[in-house]
Amino acid sequence: DPHMVYQGGEDGHGRRIFVGNVNYEVNEDELRDHFGKYGDISMLSAKEGFAFIEYTDPNAATDAIRGMHNFEMKGRGLRVELATQKTEDRGPPKRRDRRDADRDGGNFGRGDGGNFGERGRGPPRQSER
Repeated sequence: DPHMVYQGGEDGHGRRIFVGNVNYEVNEDELRDHFGKYGDISMLSAKEGFAFIEYTDPNAATDAIRGMHNFEMKGRGLRVELATQKTEDRGPPKRRDRRDADRDGGNFGRGDGGNFGERGRGPPRQSER
Protein backbone atom coordinates (compact mmCIF):
# COMPACT_ATOMS: atom_id res chain seq x y z
CA ASP A 1 0.00 0.00 0.00
CA PRO A 2 1.78 3.19 -1.15
CA HIS A 3 -0.07 5.29 1.47
CA MET A 4 1.80 3.53 4.28
CA VAL A 5 5.21 4.83 3.19
CA TYR A 6 6.57 7.20 5.82
CA GLN A 7 7.19 10.64 4.33
CA GLY A 8 8.92 12.99 6.73
CA GLY A 9 7.74 16.25 5.20
CA GLU A 10 4.03 15.50 5.18
CA ASP A 11 1.58 16.08 7.99
CA GLY A 12 0.83 12.36 8.31
CA HIS A 13 -2.74 12.82 7.03
CA GLY A 14 -4.00 13.23 10.57
CA ARG A 15 -2.34 10.03 11.76
CA ARG A 16 0.78 11.58 13.31
CA ILE A 17 0.84 13.23 16.72
CA PHE A 18 3.40 15.38 18.48
CA VAL A 19 4.04 14.63 22.16
CA GLY A 20 5.78 17.40 24.07
CA ASN A 21 6.94 18.02 27.66
CA VAL A 22 8.16 14.41 27.92
CA ASN A 23 10.32 13.65 30.95
CA TYR A 24 13.83 12.68 29.74
CA GLU A 25 13.56 9.48 31.80
CA VAL A 26 10.59 8.22 29.77
CA ASN A 27 11.73 5.72 27.15
CA GLU A 28 10.20 4.60 23.85
CA ASP A 29 8.79 1.39 25.35
CA GLU A 30 6.86 3.35 27.97
CA LEU A 31 5.48 5.70 25.31
CA ARG A 32 4.54 2.71 23.17
CA ASP A 33 2.77 1.08 26.15
CA HIS A 34 0.66 4.17 26.88
CA PHE A 35 -0.04 5.31 23.34
CA GLY A 36 -0.41 1.80 21.91
CA LYS A 37 -3.75 1.31 23.66
CA TYR A 38 -5.32 3.81 21.24
CA GLY A 39 -4.38 1.89 18.10
CA ASP A 40 -1.62 0.36 16.00
CA ILE A 41 1.50 2.52 15.96
CA SER A 42 3.27 2.55 12.58
CA MET A 43 6.11 4.88 13.65
CA LEU A 44 7.45 6.15 16.97
CA SER A 45 10.36 8.57 17.14
CA ALA A 46 11.34 9.77 20.61
CA LYS A 47 13.87 12.55 21.20
CA GLU A 48 14.90 14.38 24.36
CA GLY A 49 11.74 15.97 25.69
CA PHE A 50 9.39 15.15 22.81
CA ALA A 51 8.23 12.41 20.46
CA PHE A 52 6.37 11.83 17.23
CA ILE A 53 3.96 8.92 17.03
CA GLU A 54 2.17 7.85 13.88
CA TYR A 55 -0.82 5.55 13.90
CA THR A 56 -2.17 3.45 11.03
CA ASP A 57 -5.60 5.02 11.64
CA PRO A 58 -6.39 8.76 12.02
CA ASN A 59 -9.11 7.95 14.58
CA ALA A 60 -6.46 6.41 16.83
CA ALA A 61 -4.46 9.64 16.67
CA THR A 62 -7.55 11.66 17.63
CA ASP A 63 -8.32 9.30 20.52
CA ALA A 64 -4.72 9.45 21.74
CA ILE A 65 -4.75 13.26 21.73
CA ARG A 66 -8.00 13.26 23.68
CA GLY A 67 -6.84 10.60 26.12
CA MET A 68 -3.20 11.54 26.66
CA HIS A 69 -3.11 15.36 26.58
CA ASN A 70 -2.08 16.52 30.10
CA PHE A 71 -1.57 12.88 31.12
CA GLU A 72 1.17 12.82 33.75
CA MET A 73 4.21 10.65 33.07
CA LYS A 74 6.99 10.71 35.66
CA GLY A 75 5.82 14.02 37.09
CA ARG A 76 5.27 15.92 33.84
CA GLY A 77 1.98 16.56 32.07
CA LEU A 78 2.28 15.60 28.42
CA ARG A 79 1.33 18.02 25.68
CA VAL A 80 -0.25 16.01 22.88
CA GLU A 81 -1.39 17.52 19.61
CA LEU A 82 -1.71 16.66 15.94
CA ALA A 83 1.70 16.91 14.26
CA THR A 84 1.91 19.84 11.85
CA GLN A 85 4.70 21.27 9.74
CA LYS A 86 5.35 23.60 12.68
CA THR A 87 5.88 20.76 15.15
CA GLU A 88 7.89 18.80 12.56
CA ASP A 89 10.32 21.73 12.35
CA ARG A 90 10.72 21.78 16.10
CA GLY A 91 13.32 19.03 16.34
CA PRO A 92 16.82 19.58 14.97
CA PRO A 93 17.08 23.41 15.25
CA LYS A 94 16.57 23.17 19.01
CA ARG A 95 19.56 20.85 19.34
CA ARG A 96 21.69 23.04 17.09
CA ASP A 97 20.90 26.13 19.18
CA ARG A 98 21.89 24.36 22.36
CA ARG A 99 25.19 23.29 20.87
CA ASP A 100 25.89 26.84 19.73
CA ALA A 101 25.14 28.12 23.23
CA ASP A 102 27.55 25.58 24.76
CA ARG A 103 30.29 26.56 22.33
CA ASP A 104 29.81 30.24 23.14
CA GLY A 105 30.13 29.56 26.84
CA GLY A 106 26.52 30.38 27.53
CA ASN A 107 26.87 34.06 26.58
CA PHE A 108 23.48 34.78 25.04
CA GLY A 109 24.07 38.55 25.03
CA ARG A 110 26.53 38.63 22.13
CA GLY A 111 24.04 40.54 19.97
CA ASP A 112 23.87 43.55 22.31
CA GLY A 113 27.57 44.19 22.90
CA GLY A 114 27.89 41.46 25.52
CA ASN A 115 26.43 43.47 28.42
CA PHE A 116 23.90 40.74 29.20
CA GLY A 117 24.98 40.54 32.83
CA GLU A 118 24.82 44.28 33.52
CA ARG A 119 21.04 44.40 33.39
CA GLY A 120 20.48 42.86 36.80
CA ARG A 121 19.95 39.32 35.56
CA GLY A 122 22.77 37.67 37.44
CA PRO A 123 26.56 37.76 37.60
CA PRO A 124 28.14 39.23 34.45
CA ARG A 125 30.91 36.66 34.09
CA GLN A 126 29.10 33.45 34.91
CA SER A 127 30.72 31.52 32.05
CA GLU A 128 34.29 32.77 32.54
CA ARG A 129 36.35 30.92 35.10
